[in-house]
Amino acid sequence: MDSYVDLLWTLLGSVKTAVEAEFALQNVAMPTRRYRGLGEIAFDGEQVTVALAGLYGIPTNSATSGVPTQAIEAMRCTSWRGCEIEVVVMRCAPSDVTDNAGNIKPPSIEAIEAAAKDAARDAQIVSRGLTRALRAGSFGESPNFALGQWKPLGPQGGLVGGVTSAFIGLVL
Repeated sequence: MDSYVDLLWTLLGSVKTAVEAEFALQNVAMPTRRYRGLGEIAFDGEQVTVALAGLYGIPTNSATSGVPTQAIEAMRCTSWRGCEIEVVVMRCAPSDVTDNAGNIKPPSIEAIEAAAKDAARDAQIVSRGLTRALRAGSFGESPNFALGQWKPLGPQGGLVGGVTSAFIGLVL
């Protein structure tokens, strides 16, 4: 059991390292709070998280209902043979400002558009990092990888960003 847990934890670390390397390669500053986790992660500040979002196996065709096609293609066995990983990048969102007269004004359109553009850029960097790491063999012996979708998150609680999912076949 420990070797399986170690494999998953190492895989999450490899994904985190790949994303950090791509941000550095693109010369884009990323939040300093970065960690691995399990399931849905709390957004409590600017951060980059890599989380195990699910494990997949294929016991029968009827059991695959609702399982993403990418995950099904990544596995050919009745045990956990694939995982879904989510990479989340959250940054501070533009917020209301108070002028000298005490009037509260919404953020400028330019600030809102810049935050949206930054989130889209982050999504592209994450997908490039994951793809580059796969090609370099950074995910171990696993040859099966499918990039999932990117979904925007926020703005909520002063944060905005997005989540990118990836499906990776597991070699035990």
